[in-house]
Amino acid sequence: MKKLTILPIVLAGAFALSACSGQNVNISQNTESSGQADTAADTTAESTSQNDNASEEATQTGSTSEAAEQTWDGTYNSMNPATAVIVSASDAEDQKESISGDFKIEAEEPDGYSQSGQTITITKGGEYTLSGALDGNIVIDAGDDDEVELVLDGTSITCSDAAPIYVVNADSVKITAKDGSYNEIIDERSERTDDEEEVTDASNASAAIYSTCDLTIKGQGALVVEGGYNNGIHTKDDLEVKNLTLKVTAANNGLKGNDSVTVESGEIIVIAEGGDGIKTKNSDVSSKGNQKGIVDIQGGTIDIYTQFDGIDAAYDVYVADGVNLNIYTGTYDTKSDSKSAKADAADADGSESANADAAAMSYELDFGGFGGFGFGRDGSDKDNENTESQKGIKSDNAVVINGGNINISSTDDSIHGNAGTELENGESGVGTVTINGGTLTLETADDGIHADTDLTVNNGYINITTCYEGLEGHQITVNGGCTWVYATDDAFNASTAYINNGAMININGGYVDVTTPSGDTDAVDSNGSYEQTGGYVVVKGGSSMGQNAGSVDVDGSISVTGGAIVAVGGICETPENSCNAYVASGQSMASGDYELVDADGEEILTFSLSDSYSSFWVCSELLETGTEYNLNLGGSAVLNWTQEDGTMGGSSSGGLFGNLFGGGSGGHGGGNMGGGHGNNDGSVDPNQSGSASVDPGQSGNSAADPGQNGGTAVNPGQNGGQSAPGKPDSSEMPNDMPSGGDVPDMSNGSSGDTV
Repeated sequence: MKKLTILPIVLAGAFALSACSGQNVNISQNTESSGQADTAADTTAESTSQNDNASEEATQTGSTSEAAEQTWDGTYNSMNPATAVIVSASDAEDQKESISGDFKIEAEEPDGYSQSGQTITITKGGEYTLSGALDGNIVIDAGDDDEVELVLDGTSITCSDAAPIYVVNADSVKITAKDGSYNEIIDERSERTDDEEEVTDASNASAAIYSTCDLTIKGQGALVVEGGYNNGIHTKDDLEVKNLTLKVTAANNGLKGNDSVTVESGEIIVIAEGGDGIKTKNSDVSSKGNQKGIVDIQGGTIDIYTQFDGIDAAYDVYVADGVNLNIYTGTYDTKSDSKSAKADAADADGSESANADAAAMSYELDFGGFGGFGFGRDGSDKDNENTESQKGIKSDNAVVINGGNINISSTDDSIHGNAGTELENGESGVGTVTINGGTLTLETADDGIHADTDLTVNNGYINITTCYEGLEGHQITVNGGCTWVYATDDAFNASTAYINNGAMININGGYVDVTTPSGDTDAVDSNGSYEQTGGYVVVKGGSSMGQNAGSVDVDGSISVTGGAIVAVGGICETPENSCNAYVASGQSMASGDYELVDADGEEILTFSLSDSYSSFWVCSELLETGTEYNLNLGGSAVLNWTQEDGTMGGSSSGGLFGNLFGGGSGGHGGGNMGGGHGNNDGSVDPNQSGSASVDPGQSGNSAADPGQNGGTAVNPGQNGGQSAPGKPDSSEMPNDMPSGGDVPDMSNGSSGDTV
């Protein structure tokens, strides 16, 4: 195996605007500065070869990979992602030897084969050893109960008018690369364009190695397969790969088993120039009761380079512990010749063109007054001009990661579970993704991990170094593990794109650290509510304007009854019916290492910022009523407060530009905290707003009353007079937001797409 160490990508956005926040709480002056598929929730499974019912997953917690073991120790301390380690597969071509001798075949059954010209036809079961060079093909047409094994012992089979190996009939076929041998199967037919063309004979068999029965590729030797006609290795039934060093290059799909693909072990490189790396097709149930359509990666080191999906399963995908899996799709694919219109249109510098740009976005808004205002769009608004799927791992039912060292660089979603697909077994795809363990390092121009319904993280190490949205699902549940996300839109997004209501983000344990740049972004965005019962969550970013874009943005409520959450960046909503919380709207938060301590100097929690932000809030079971706290930066106090019961806080500025225009509400009322109000001179007086009183019961010429709309009242819910506008509806939102820099094309696949 080859080992390549890649340093983690450090990305940071610029956060310059003042924050607006707010709902009603005790405002004290501070001048110191996430159903439809119930079965989807059970998607935690053992990685087995053929699961009788693949969507009934057991609750197994996989161990993390040795590549980057890192676990949350239960303390509230800032953590940094470990260095990603990529373990690459050995290349079978590195063992290449010249094969020029006469072709020989040794058979257990001397009368088990015949030869006509350059075609050798095997008609009986048994073992057949092949050596030397054959400019022709092997046809297996045995009995229904016959088991045939081809032992490749230094052989080269090349054919320009038929599939080099074509299995017409047998009970099962094994192709074994003998220990120490180098072998190659070369399909030199001109590429065909119709993948669904019916196979009638060897001349149009759709792969270099094509079988109508169960097919196993194995051995201790090396095998190179070149499928210039269509697929590399393709069987209509079950495909299994184990032990050998295998390299497959194909004009279309690399490894295709209509009923299933199982990789048990081996060193495997797949290069799919115009199709998917590993693919299944059928989703019904076999006569033996086995669910078809499963891709089961049980072991081995696997590198996949493809212009489309790395793994595309008609039913479930399983990845076991101990696997090394590296997938590069679309513009990240550096090995295959592009057959993709999207790749053709990509920048000539390849993968760099798909890297998410962290440049701050700028917007033009037509508004009157200043104070709390905002805007935003759901993840489902992403453009979908292209229908090509260039995902890392895709399933039409469920994806279950039980472990392994997984590195994915994908133009489309890195991991994706489709819901609603009409399966051949009569069911509808559940669209779930479950992470039980492993080390996942993902970079993508779209979503890091996307589930149309439930996305569950039970354990493991997830580092999404760049993406459009990090974790997206209807209900996102984190029960453990460590998760880092850098996203250019939403790091966590509980979406209603597939199910209209009930979106929720649940954090019950583990460590979560998410970052987004400034602009119309939310570090945590739930089109329902956010609930936390445990774990430690550090939220950095979102629009510094708050209201409809900010650090934590929910359509429902924020409830924190256990664990701890720290949020810096614009304030949309704050906790209610929760543990004690402290809010500092407009507080300047410089980069550096922060420590929250009590009056005795005992450390409560720590977090680190690599950039500067505006506004801060913390909510934790550790905050005790009546206790004095200091938030220190580099040993010096930045904030000091004595905790009151519930949510308390202050503001160091008025609404956006409040210090320039006088007055202005602290922002949209979305949580338990109302924003402070700025004076004309920029000072902070919670009882004054310009020259007019701030009385929730009054509305005057410059009253900052979120319940009123008159004169220059700042009411985010109204858009009359000179009040600040509320969030536009979807019909008013542009599809593309202008950027201050070059932003990659992220139009491939909208939220909830089923490409």
